[in-house]
Amino acid sequence: MELLRELIFTFITNFKTRAILVEILVSLIENTNGHLNKISIDCISYEEIINKIIQVIYQKCPKLKYLKLIPIISENITEFENILIKCQYLDELFISVDNLFDPRELFGILIRSPIGLFKLK
Repeated sequence: MELLRELIFTFITNFKTRAILVEILVSLIENTNGHLNKISIDCISYEEIINKIIQVIYQKCPKLKYLKLIPIISENITEFENILIKCQYLDELFISVDNLFDPRELFGILIRSPIGLFKLK
């Protein structure tokens, strides 16, 4: 596991995972040196873990074009908005939200999203 944290994956542009340890996931994303343009992450729980993943995505993936992130909970909306601000190449977004999520808040954020964001699921 420690070896995974130290490897640099500059050749990876697409990343898909399900139920991976957050520390490994964050390290893998950090070690792609901004080359990721497609990320698909399923089955994340706990607000602080989701925030860590969202933060590393908007800090390390400026060329991101596709993002699938399940789930987004109402407590993560501020961090999630940073993805839409900093990932200006994003053109497809697949998210799932919790029952407490206010759809008006999501639409307010999407209005300010990248001009190229054409697909929303």
